[in-house]
Amino acid sequence: MILLDTAEVAPRDRGEVIRTAMLSVSVPTDVTLTDSPDETWARMDFWDFGDTNLFASSSSSFRLARSRWHLALEGPPLVALAASRLGKTRLIDNLEIDL
Repeated sequence: MILLDTAEVAPRDRGEVIRTAMLSVSVPTDVTLTDSPDETWARMDFWDFGDTNLFASSSSSFRLARSRWHLALEGPPLVALAASRLGKTRLIDNLEIDL
């Protein structure tokens, strides 16, 4: 099922539409789009698969970040696997924890 296709969304509205779609299928996260509104695009597909869900996304560049505040919020339990077919993916763990 197509969750989102920004092809028909005005460039000025794409950022908020993409953020809303990402948050509807993920845990609390800060979503920052890195391209200009005219270059921002996304297509997201979502399927029920037995007791779990599958999510696939193709899009222009974006950044996902989770702060201590995000970690403290309730989110749906999930296991996520990300694979990049094109472009580059970076995972940076810069969360400092005081023990």
